[in-house]
Amino acid sequence: MTFKEIEFFFINKDDIQKWKSLYNDTISKEELREIWGTSSKVTYNILSNNVLKPAIYIKIGSVLRWEIPIRSLELFNMKLLEKQTSVNGATITLNKAFQWVGVHNSYKVIKAILSGYLPFEKDKEKLGDSLVTKNTLYKLIRKIVIEKAKRSGVLTIQDTSFLLGVKKKDIEYWIATERLIINHSNTITYESFTKFDSKFFTTFQIAMIKGLNIKTILKKCDIGKIKPVAGPRLTDGDRNLYQKDIIRHL
Repeated sequence: MTFKEIEFFFINKDDIQKWKSLYNDTISKEELREIWGTSSKVTYNILSNNVLKPAIYIKIGSVLRWEIPIRSLELFNMKLLEKQTSVNGATITLNKAFQWVGVHNSYKVIKAILSGYLPFEKDKEKLGDSLVTKNTLYKLIRKIVIEKAKRSGVLTIQDTSFLLGVKKKDIEYWIATERLIINHSNTITYESFTKFDSKFFTTFQIAMIKGLNIKTILKKCDIGKIKPVAGPRLTDGDRNLYQKDIIRHL
């Protein structure tokens, strides 16, 4: 209500008591980082996407302070333990996974684990040292990234690098050779990506599809069993590209 141009807010006393009880025993983002063994950016991404409810943040000037209830963390750990399973095939630690898929996708990795879609083996000490199955992770995040690109019509260079399993400089080379098209916002058009993806496989993509080691695929190139259509041997970039029908020769 407003009285003499002063606005008043009324809060139920029981709600205040519940709030005080919930946030009486909390930890900060920095303390959570220490517990998880994750980077500041990854921890922030997970918190800001409401994975650890009901964490809140308080802004004091330019400083953002997170308050994470201990009870929320305990419930989160219980959910993770419920989803724990043995991981088979090639594995990757969560910390490396966050960097691989892009820090901005970190919370999606955690949500995939909590949903039971991503095989996960929890480390006894640090969450960041826990293991996930690399191939399954790639397929899950690829699907999410592609769906987002369909809606927006564009892909970031970072996401394109993840999808193709190459470095930023390789993407830049394929842009320079007009295999990929970049727009004014410095993003890659989804249309040019789909054309590229319909024509070529990278060595990484073949490894993911066939479950092969990258070195094994490159060795097959060395002995002439498979032939790239672009790459260092053809003085056309630093990464091999193969025609789509290469799969049947592997």
